[in-house]
Amino acid sequence: MLTVILVIPALCIWTGYGLLQLIGPRQVRLGIPVGLFVYGLTGMLLLGWLALVAAELGFFSAWAVLIFGIVVGAAGWLVVSRHGSRVQLSRAEGSRSENIFLIGLIALMGVLYLRPHEFIFGGADAGVYVNLGSQIARSGRWLISNPDLSAIPIDDYPMLFREQTPDQQPRFYQLPGFYIADNDASAITPQFYPLHPVWLAVADGLGGLWANLFMTPLWGMLGVLAVYFAVRESFDVRVAMLAGGLLAITPTQIWFARYPTAEVLTQFLIFAGLYAFARYVRRGEGWAALLAGVALGLGASVGVAFGVYPAARAARRSAAAGGRWSSRPNGCSPWPKRRRTVGRPSASIS
Repeated sequence: MLTVILVIPALCIWTGYGLLQLIGPRQVRLGIPVGLFVYGLTGMLLLGWLALVAAELGFFSAWAVLIFGIVVGAAGWLVVSRHGSRVQLSRAEGSRSENIFLIGLIALMGVLYLRPHEFIFGGADAGVYVNLGSQIARSGRWLISNPDLSAIPIDDYPMLFREQTPDQQPRFYQLPGFYIADNDASAITPQFYPLHPVWLAVADGLGGLWANLFMTPLWGMLGVLAVYFAVRESFDVRVAMLAGGLLAITPTQIWFARYPTAEVLTQFLIFAGLYAFARYVRRGEGWAALLAGVALGLGASVGVAFGVYPAARAARRSAAAGGRWSSRPNGCSPWPKRRRTVGRPSASIS
């Protein structure tokens, strides 16, 4: 558990800090909570993308991801020691009450979320994800090759493998979520999109199966924080506290924060991207636009549940308004205001 809750967030923050100090914008001041979130998001996007590419090419290693992140952070620290900081954290940005609220929110989520469902076997999606993470951590590959199965004649497939309906491809699968090629049983293709399993592999490679299981609660906590910062940037701190606090205790959120599927990672990337997008619209910061594009783009590697419709609507409205924000205190949001409603619980997940 400590590997996931302490090491991986610290690694992402350290990596994001290093990357932003190396190539980030100059003379940017962020409050401590916002800065830590931006550092962590930046590091997560970089390390996740590199781990995904490595798994696709067949040379993934969780320890290599760890070492790479440490090196990037150390390089950024050296640049800061010689040339000064590009992105600075400031205590003037933010308030003590907000810091206390965030500490309490994280503690509450720890109590509610850090008891993951122990899905290891079975044909449900959760068990497939956990096994995919373990498989990638052990083999270093996304695609699976089992030479022992290549000797099985195609005519014997119906006897040894499970057959799907004729309208589905491929026709057979060895285990739920692990499909075999129609002409070669040794070539096994996993069912899901790879980003979530790759992060499970990072946790599994560093801390074993238990770390694998605790990765989903971490995404659940980060998803709530992403919602908080997105609402904070679009409206104000009070509305963000209300949104983050209520979402954290929503039964649907608690369930998916403990159930090892990709929904809460989807949530995190969507709302992290919307936070960066809202910051770009409100402040005109190009780095925030880049961060939004990468977060929303990389989210397409999580699953088909990922949707960018809210961002598309916001972008359209912003463009129609000429990129200007209303001068009214509560009128500076890029989101449509047709009516005041409370969204369905599922709307915050996928």
